[in-house]
Amino acid sequence: MPQVAGFPHGRVPGEVRQQQLLDVAERLFAERGYRATSIEGIAAAARVTRPVVYQHFGSKEGVYLEVLRRARAQMEKLIFENMATATDVQSRVRAAADAYFRFVELDPDRFRVLFGADAASVPSVVAEEAKQLHLRTERGWAAMLSEAAPGYDQRFYQAVAHAIGGAGNQLAKWWLRTPGVSREQLVDWYCEITWGGIGAIAGA
Repeated sequence: MPQVAGFPHGRVPGEVRQQQLLDVAERLFAERGYRATSIEGIAAAARVTRPVVYQHFGSKEGVYLEVLRRARAQMEKLIFENMATATDVQSRVRAAADAYFRFVELDPDRFRVLFGADAASVPSVVAEEAKQLHLRTERGWAAMLSEAAPGYDQRFYQAVAHAIGGAGNQLAKWWLRTPGVSREQLVDWYCEITWGGIGAIAGA
């Protein structure tokens, strides 16, 4: 009899079942994209009925949003907890970069769903929340820069955060299709690419 986290079928606690469904949905969204993934496909892969998926998430949009929220929360936790251990701007940038690329390394599917090319195929309400989740991360970077180098226009910090986030995103995508580059090497390159601008702003 199939089990989920050690629980037999039919006796899986709701929270455990929800995480299993998110794991399955995340894998399918990463492999097939939003449009080609269905509630039926998620249910079949999880070996449950469609009503179980609807009971937990309400709709395919609900599943997708919860996948995005979970991925973003994990990524932000890694980044901002790592940054909190650093004592100066340069070490914070390195700590954040290491955490970000560790997130990519640990779960490429989760990264692909979070930063994939599905924006054109998802409903507008989903796209809007995805954008707001992304902006929340950027605001965290902007706040760090503002604290390290006060006196600039707030929009400037936002612009810098957007630029260095975009650099990390593109490097991560390149890394996933370029074997043989260690995370440590990638962190070094990212810091070399971005530190000239960040260091000048912070006066370091």
